[in-house]
Amino acid sequence: MIRRIVDMILNGIKYLFYSIYKITSINYGKDGGRDAALIIVSALFSLNAFTVVGLVGKSIFNKQDISLMTMSLIFLISLLSSFMLFFYRKKYKSIIRYFEEKKKKRIMGTLKILAYISISLGLFIMVVLM
Repeated sequence: MIRRIVDMILNGIKYLFYSIYKITSINYGKDGGRDAALIIVSALFSLNAFTVVGLVGKSIFNKQDISLMTMSLIFLISLLSSFMLFFYRKKYKSIIRYFEEKKKKRIMGTLKILAYISISLGLFIMVVLM
């Protein structure tokens, strides 16, 4: 059960990378698109982490802001985890190949990506405005 949930989350993250790669590779080429996708996915992970840290900080510790050092550390951890997920042993190539072949998965994946980004931004704005 837990393994299935983890697989679903990982597939969603991989599709997020693929979607961003496809969009950015139009302007930056394959290598530039790959690098831009890594940075954008890391930024989205960081946004989620900032949201969680902000919620925990405001609700438990009654702290109103996140230090620059904490934000930098969160972004570096997100960048490193994205790098390991996509670039270690060039896994991004198999991810791109997989989603190129699966048109039905791309349609559902796009809807999930839009929902994920909308919810992430909404929660982030809510935490900032609290």
